[in-house]
Amino acid sequence: MIISNYEIGNEIGSGAFGTVNIGEDRTTGEKVAVKCISKSRIQKSNMGSQVKREITTMKKLHHPNIVSIREVLMSNTHLYLVLEYAGGGELFTKIANQGKLPDKLSKRYFKQIMDGVRFCHNLYICHRDIKPENILLDSDDNVKIADFGFASIMEPEVGSDQQADNGRSGLSSIDEESEQSGTIEPLLDFVPDTSSPRQQPHANKFRNLPSKVMQKMSTMCGTTQYMAPEIVNRDSYRGDKADIWSCGVVLFVLLTGGLPFDSDDPYIVVQKIKNGRFIIPSFISDLARDVISKLLTPNPLVRPGARTILDHEWFSDAGPLPPPALTPSSLPRVRSNLPTPVKKHTHTLVSEKDRKNVLKLCLSESKSRVVNILRKNAWMQKPDDGASIKASKMTPTGLAMIQVLVEKMNQTETEVGIEVFGRQKNSGAREINKLVNDIKALSS
Repeated sequence: MIISNYEIGNEIGSGAFGTVNIGEDRTTGEKVAVKCISKSRIQKSNMGSQVKREITTMKKLHHPNIVSIREVLMSNTHLYLVLEYAGGGELFTKIANQGKLPDKLSKRYFKQIMDGVRFCHNLYICHRDIKPENILLDSDDNVKIADFGFASIMEPEVGSDQQADNGRSGLSSIDEESEQSGTIEPLLDFVPDTSSPRQQPHANKFRNLPSKVMQKMSTMCGTTQYMAPEIVNRDSYRGDKADIWSCGVVLFVLLTGGLPFDSDDPYIVVQKIKNGRFIIPSFISDLARDVISKLLTPNPLVRPGARTILDHEWFSDAGPLPPPALTPSSLPRVRSNLPTPVKKHTHTLVSEKDRKNVLKLCLSESKSRVVNILRKNAWMQKPDDGASIKASKMTPTGLAMIQVLVEKMNQTETEVGIEVFGRQKNSGAREINKLVNDIKALSS
């Protein structure tokens, strides 16, 4: 199967909404992983917000130990997330096949895991499902943290100094609507984030942020054996502190080949986690034992952060981290199923009458009038969510018409361009501007 510029091969994994397949970039020959997600399954499960959150979060994360997202493609039935390919498979598989890993190898892996987690937390992102199944290995045997479906944004408390000084992370709107929204259409409104990690508003300030000014989370998510006590107790919790606990479980698994809190009875597992008591085997070194104990501190208020853990003496001979990830020259983008000829040859598909109707749109005083004109000219499908004006609702001819508008404005300040940008008070002009920005994002 061929999707856009990618040839989709064999399935290498599966999940609730679809499969993960190996793919190949037909231009470069580079291997990729393609997450094929069924739109109908998302909509039936009302989980569109989870997919949006995963995509939006991954677009922010450029780090050598985090799986990068290259592109998002869309057909009538599926979304395709084109991801960095990690040829070494899951860390879970390696542990399952080999049992406990040597101290030196565990230390190298765990240092990379903690540095990826530190990076996420510096951007106010918590993963909320850290476990060996969600940690991949690349062809150089380096760690790649994956699966950000449960990721969330940690926000300062309303009125806190940090919120006033730093502003918002830019992702929170996705998380705020997560409980109400099941739609996936806003994927087409995403604009790639071109800022580097150093330009992120919270990147250098999270480390010293006091616990008391952070908003707490309440959603119970993740995998039971890796959940922190505050989550299984159904208390409100700090996402970053919950991640640290999960990392402690992962380290225990790396060094022992088993879980610190385990039983065939899920109820007993929960009780063990609540009690916070576990036995560290005698063959574990004193330094590693100290790291595990710090990570699995039952009280989240005194549980250390990722930076503190990375400064621990146990990592002194762990070796260097992989070189920093470069900001991609081609950032993740979203494409619709708009046929290629429409994008490349729009000037042959749009009549002068259509161009004149663009002016009518721009001069319209009401949003309903804009919608009526778009429908009358068969430029927009009947929306299922009221008078919603989005590129995803436009017909190929409608997209072509707006694309001509974009091309004309790029060339010169024509009459159309002047009307669009010179009459911002009119609803029509505002709506066309939104469409123009939407089309630019689709065509980039």
